[in-house]
Amino acid sequence: ASGTIPDARFPATLPAVSGANLTNMSAGKFLQIVQEYNSSFPRFQSNSTTFVASDFKVTITPTAANSKILVDFRFISNNNGHGQDMYMTIRRKVASGSFEEFTPAGSSLSAGNKHLTRNYGSNSRNEISSNMQILDSPSYTLGQAIEYKIYGRSGNASHYVELPSSPNQSPVLCFAMEIAA
Repeated sequence: ASGTIPDARFPATLPAVSGANLTNMSAGKFLQIVQEYNSSFPRFQSNSTTFVASDFKVTITPTAANSKILVDFRFISNNNGHGQDMYMTIRRKVASGSFEEFTPAGSSLSAGNKHLTRNYGSNSRNEISSNMQILDSPSYTLGQAIEYKIYGRSGNASHYVELPSSPNQSPVLCFAMEIAA
């Protein structure tokens, strides 16, 4: 067989892409995004070996039933010394309930001790950019606010850990994004 294949011809301009044809689709769409940070730039500092609530939080009131919430906290943490540990997690409160663990953790972590991230330096003091992000499927009734808060703890009762690492300097950015089911 022999011959030539004709050149493909495209219009000089492509048609504009429109989201109008997506109006009947809702799965995975962002319904709202909330950002909070405390403009007084507080600092969490603790030597507790059990989790303690910080002042860093974000609150969202879902606009639809069965939404998922993407939670994202961004901050600078400080283990504050050689061989020291800082553990951090997110806890959730729905309406007027109490803060509860909801994050996954390995089977070796007991209730009350689950964490999402850790700042450890065997031979160093670590002031590092950190973040925690999780997609939550909370149980709620429309109109109920859901609050997410950072909890932290030290690995050693004689040692203080800090978030953020320097007072009055860097914000702890707290995001909650409602995603349609």
